[in-house]
Amino acid sequence: MAKVSVADAYPSKWLSSNDFGDEDEMIVTLAQDALEYQDFRQQGTDVPQRKPVVYFRSLRGEPKVKPLVLNKGNFETLIKLLGDDTDLWTGKQIVLGVEEVEAFGKRTMGVRIRQRLPKPKAATANNAQRVQQSAPSQPPPDPEGWNEYEQPDDYSDDDRRS
Repeated sequence: MAKVSVADAYPSKWLSSNDFGDEDEMIVTLAQDALEYQDFRQQGTDVPQRKPVVYFRSLRGEPKVKPLVLNKGNFETLIKLLGDDTDLWTGKQIVLGVEEVEAFGKRTMGVRIRQRLPKPKAATANNAQRVQQSAPSQPPPDPEGWNEYEQPDDYSDDDRRS
């Protein structure tokens, strides 16, 4: 018998706990101009509510990660981790996780931004060796001083501007 799910029958354009599959966490990279605000209609009201949405980028060949609508807690965590200058968010990585939350008066699974940044991948001995081998060697010092430059006494910054 084939398995069915509501998420498959009614896909959302927004990231949700259903998108995590068997994983309980994922590391995502923020896109350029990652943050924008969009209007959403709240259940039971006709008045739209403006909410922040964060966008992620995917590497070639990897599945796209849907944008995440930020609640207040996730937005505060994001600012705490990356600062309040969104221009500096591009390319930064964060960890998303799934946990049980209270939403709309009931317990459900929700997406949360973890309170920590991902750990950098450890360099292997082979990678370190390759970097060391590919690093350009420094030229030998010039014993006769040909590479040294002294600024003349009559030189001033004003001469360059004219």
